[in-house]
Amino acid sequence: MHAAWHNVSSSLVAGTVLLLVIFSGPPRCFSST
Repeated sequence: MHAAWHNVSSSLVAGTVLLLVIFSGPPRCFSST
């Protein structure tokens, strides 16, 4: 049970990081160009 919760929490963290990268990546690239 604890392992499953850890898996879910780590998955949520990964998803949040992915969203942050997706939403903050393009503007940074365009601004840098």
